[in-house]
Amino acid sequence: ELRKLKPDVLKAGTADTAEGYKRAVDFLSTHIKVPSFAVVPYTNQVVVLAEVLRRIPTPTAPQWRAIENWFWRSGISGYFSGWNSGMMATDLAGVAEFVNGKLDALDMGFQVPAPSAWSSRTFRGNSAHSKILAIVLAYQGPKDFLTGQAIDVDKALAWQNSKEFHHFFPQAFLRTKGVAASRISSLANMVYLSSASNKLISDRAPSQYVAKLLAEHGADARAWLATNLIDEP
Repeated sequence: ELRKLKPDVLKAGTADTAEGYKRAVDFLSTHIKVPSFAVVPYTNQVVVLAEVLRRIPTPTAPQWRAIENWFWRSGISGYFSGWNSGMMATDLAGVAEFVNGKLDALDMGFQVPAPSAWSSRTFRGNSAHSKILAIVLAYQGPKDFLTGQAIDVDKALAWQNSKEFHHFFPQAFLRTKGVAASRISSLANMVYLSSASNKLISDRAPSQYVAKLLAEHGADARAWLATNLIDEP
């Protein structure tokens, strides 16, 4: 049908679409704190996001919250892993409803996985859930929990290497316990940590190195651990 449109209409549509994508990039970098496209869980998330922001250049506060909620839920659910033309049409209709004031229209019935997904899935640079975990942790402003130094998440999320991602329960320690390799590198066992601190930990169990950490740094250590979503229990 594009052939039936006049050049000026096509040019205007192209410019309008480009602005939508620019706003989508701005949203991802400022609201979600994603440093590069390589870390976006699903390419088609950007397609829908760009259409939303093409139609609503300046969302209200409630709309921003709904858009952020949509991003996290659509990513964690794996919704876009099987996106097809039927789903595209449904999502487009949902975007239209959202633009017209129905805030929950962006909730496309996402199925949130059970908590076990974080322990059963393996950490890999090209995995959508690995990217989600990395973004969630980056969002916390992670610190090296042995030194309290800020982790360079931009470098880590470039995915050119995984030197800032390490195992909270060390690999060697878990191997001595007979834990399977896939479980050793499960998402739930990955944290941000410098290579230097990882070498200091070596193959020691967390019950050993965390006890030493808490004895030396107390409340500060608890705060550093919390930035990697390691809670008191």
